[in-house]
Amino acid sequence: MIIPSYNRADVLGRAVASVLSQSAADVELIVVDDGSTDDTATLLASLTDPRLRVLVQENAGVCSARNVGADGSSAPFLVFLDSDDEAAPGWIDFYQQAALDNLDFASCGVRIVGDEPGEKFLTAPKHGLEFGYIEAKFLSGAFGLSRSLFDEVGRFRAGLRYSEHTDLALRLGGRMLDEPFQCRRTDEPLITIHRGDRSYDAEVRYHSAITILREDAVHLKRSPRLHATYAAIAGVAASKMGQPREARRLLVDAIRLQPLDWRNYIRWTRELLPRRQMADEVTDTKAGT
Repeated sequence: MIIPSYNRADVLGRAVASVLSQSAADVELIVVDDGSTDDTATLLASLTDPRLRVLVQENAGVCSARNVGADGSSAPFLVFLDSDDEAAPGWIDFYQQAALDNLDFASCGVRIVGDEPGEKFLTAPKHGLEFGYIEAKFLSGAFGLSRSLFDEVGRFRAGLRYSEHTDLALRLGGRMLDEPFQCRRTDEPLITIHRGDRSYDAEVRYHSAITILREDAVHLKRSPRLHATYAAIAGVAASKMGQPREARRLLVDAIRLQPLDWRNYIRWTRELLPRRQMADEVTDTKAGT
């Protein structure tokens, strides 16, 4: 069990406690401090449970931290939990049983709080061709996989700070289609995800979407819909970054891939309007001189 954390001292203790309080006897928990500058080090130093190991690295992002945690783990089956989330009773038992049964992949249901009033429950759906028809919820804590499969598909892609689970899922889907592996799922919500502020960072969205478009091109060919979605994500981000030419290029790609999705026509039109308005203003100015 691996928890990456960066400046989450206020909630990290809750995540750690949710794992160490489980009934499973054989627990290995690794927390990777990704160069935190808050009280994370003090918090972790106060935890004396022998089942907990702490690894520290310079800030390199969540994907790097997860991979470092995997390197430091002796477990044959890997599960990742975000530092602001919680594991429910039975979470470890579910994944440990999957490992004992020599399965390569397992996924559970999810409980989401904080996103809006009340609770929301998500089950593990059966995905389409793009994800190899795997029945899973690709969110941190909601799936686990064998170390051998994790290494084979290339681990988490270092540098991604958005959609890193989709990137991994696309590669897992490709592996499933080429060489099927054994999976297990349960709809029981064994993980609670706390949704708080999800501020929009255009540079992060653009970099991650472009990386997925480039690195996962062979997998995206299986789904024009998903391919168009990431072209649109990158296009909108480019627009917000003040790159209208790049935004138009990407949005045209999205339209070409999904010509019936009217939303991309609206996005593309918005990229044309500012330039037309500027041209009209220049014309009006010249006419008045």
